[in-house]
Amino acid sequence: MAKMLGYCGMDCAECPAYIATQKKDEAMKVKVAEGFTSTVGKAFGMTFTAKDINCDGCVANKTLLKHCAMCPVRKCGVDMAVENCGACEDWGCEKLTKQFQLLPPHAKTNLEAFRAARKS
Repeated sequence: MAKMLGYCGMDCAECPAYIATQKKDEAMKVKVAEGFTSTVGKAFGMTFTAKDINCDGCVANKTLLKHCAMCPVRKCGVDMAVENCGACEDWGCEKLTKQFQLLPPHAKTNLEAFRAARKS
């Protein structure tokens, strides 16, 4: 499956919330909610229920997870009208650098690969 990069570089197509939403798998949504509450929820002070696990991907501008809907990096990307932060002229801005501290390393790697592919 092709990558579906969010503004921050996370691959939405690999996100369990995105997958559960697209499959309409309620049992999976329950498990994802439990996992997100213990990980993402701790970072953002949130709890998740199966009803919260509905997402069509960061750049789809449809249904988003609550922490993605309030993400400052996503908001900036939407405001700047870029495909993702890898396409932004202000690459490596403070918002993105702070977000990288909360994300797995592959988010930054994904954006760097996106930027390199654009240059070639």
